[in-house]
Amino acid sequence: MLLLVPLLHAHPGSTPGASGAVRDTIGHRVELSIGPRSIELRYIAELPERRVLKDARGTPDYSKELLASLADGVRITWDGATLPSTPLAVAEPAKAGEAGYLDFTIAKQAALPATTGTVGVSIGTYPDEEGFFATSVTLDGSLLGEESSLLKVKSGRIRDNWHGAWVKGDDAREPWVKIRPAGWTERLSGAQPLPKRMVGIEPEALPTWAYGVLGLGLVAIGWLGRTLGRQARRLRRSE
Repeated sequence: MLLLVPLLHAHPGSTPGASGAVRDTIGHRVELSIGPRSIELRYIAELPERRVLKDARGTPDYSKELLASLADGVRITWDGATLPSTPLAVAEPAKAGEAGYLDFTIAKQAALPATTGTVGVSIGTYPDEEGFFATSVTLDGSLLGEESSLLKVKSGRIRDNWHGAWVKGDDAREPWVKIRPAGWTERLSGAQPLPKRMVGIEPEALPTWAYGVLGLGLVAIGWLGRTLGRQARRLRRSE
């Protein structure tokens, strides 16, 4: 079980000193809110402003057509199969984002079975272009997380955490989380329980440097104890 906290990271291209290639790369941000019987998805395409201005020339309905294309290209899945979904209203579907980017947002909702399974997203937008992908998940307290593509877990501890972070690669186009209702005692086949209930993904293990500091502290305490012990023995002998 895990603790999940939404994390927000700026598009890598908006940081000072970013190369032209990075600035021209599309950002795909996914925000999932998973409840006991339904899932809500927000998908934000972060597009370079100069690209949008170029593509929109001579196309009066550019934003409308783009948003429809984004909605068709993003699917919610359950155990690999596409779930029927309904669109949700978005207050500002097209707006200015990070410096030099425009955000185009779509949202949809799907019903989930009341059983164990894997919730996923398939991002098929801009399939022929390399992109940055960032996925964050909020999991209802009545659900438990078994595994996730956003984490690397070993011996019950989180070793790597990509929750909310920008990553590259085709694998990032299909993020997933294995879940089960909290009342179920049967675990998914081969899965190991994760450390805490999922409300946001937080590393369970201390960072490496913390173990070093802790080790130095223990050594210092041991040395101090031995020193005080020797002084006490000398005082007893002098008496």
